[in-house]
Amino acid sequence: AAASKHIRAETLRVELADAISEERFSQAAVLRDELRVLVQDAEVAVRDANANFYRALCQHDADGMERVWPDHPLAASCTRVFSGFPVQRGRRAILDCWRQVRVDVHTTDTRCVMLRGGLEAVVTCVERELGGGPGDGAVVATNIYEKDEERGDEWRLVLHQASPMAEVSDGDEDEDAVEYDADDFPGATG
Repeated sequence: AAASKHIRAETLRVELADAISEERFSQAAVLRDELRVLVQDAEVAVRDANANFYRALCQHDADGMERVWPDHPLAASCTRVFSGFPVQRGRRAILDCWRQVRVDVHTTDTRCVMLRGGLEAVVTCVERELGGGPGDGAVVATNIYEKDEERGDEWRLVLHQASPMAEVSDGDEDEDAVEYDADDFPGATG
């Protein structure tokens, strides 16, 4: 449900921009109000922040990147792999490398889990280079967001980790894989 709300929010943003550029201000006001209600939903807001992070990443938008991913104590723990570069560690190193490469990715398999009563969220996704084939440049990313109550409850990226992933094609099974169930871990649910 939150994913479809996020898609609706993205659509509303485009429609709002069109209405403003075409000077249909009464329609723009209606679209603005609908958008405002949608983005108050915490998971939608986190997904929006994640989309803004990737938009800034792909468009080399330094200001946009700074808004979504400000310096934070956890930023020193971040890691990122850019194709053709060694692993980058820490926000500054990642941003310095990012300025040297063209990043053109889209995300799939996005999942969002709200934590700490809606004050933090973990977003996982698969990043794929545009134009690449299956497995080409695919990385799995984990992004942790915190609600910044001092800045109007905006969601800020505090930790980004992305690593290359090996894809398993349909029908391929790992012979060493071990299956577990909740009984193997006392106190676990699932």
